[in-house]
Amino acid sequence: MDQTIEMPIIKGMPKENLVDCLLSYKKETMLTIAEQHAIPVKKSHTKIKLAETLAAQLPEQFVKHNQSLETAERDVLSAYANGKPVNETAIDSADQKKLVESGYLFLFLDQGQFHPTVPQELAVKLTENVSEIPFSDENQANWFAATKRAVETIYGHCSPDHLLTAWNTHATQTMTIETIKE
Repeated sequence: MDQTIEMPIIKGMPKENLVDCLLSYKKETMLTIAEQHAIPVKKSHTKIKLAETLAAQLPEQFVKHNQSLETAERDVLSAYANGKPVNETAIDSADQKKLVESGYLFLFLDQGQFHPTVPQELAVKLTENVSEIPFSDENQANWFAATKRAVETIYGHCSPDHLLTAWNTHATQTMTIETIKE
């Protein structure tokens, strides 16, 4: 049984920068994106004011949120940002909808062709060195939770010692087993 998922679709040629992508949306859609990211805006703001406010803050929100994205979501965003073809089974429609509703991915429809677009401001953030991104306690917890779920899915169980080893191998700030258990 096919399930239909509704997403905001923009008619017209794809735009490159975040402000132009946001201006392609209706005001209500931009207000929803602002609410989702807890970006303070007012309903009385003009579309331009909303787009500029969102464009100023979304890249930072994206950096914070990028750490908690599933690997498939990050890979799909990177592929779209680099103009590479994406395997349709790489990400399900619900996850793609989540990226669109977050304001990270824009779906343009031009002459019957879909053009998934990651604005250049966000595409740059995808390619920046991950070690330069500050790793907050929340991002760290998200990494451990996502990695634990993935390992349990593959192997049926997950040892905190293995997660700790993986973390200490790749992260700039090492941790102890006591830190994980907290």
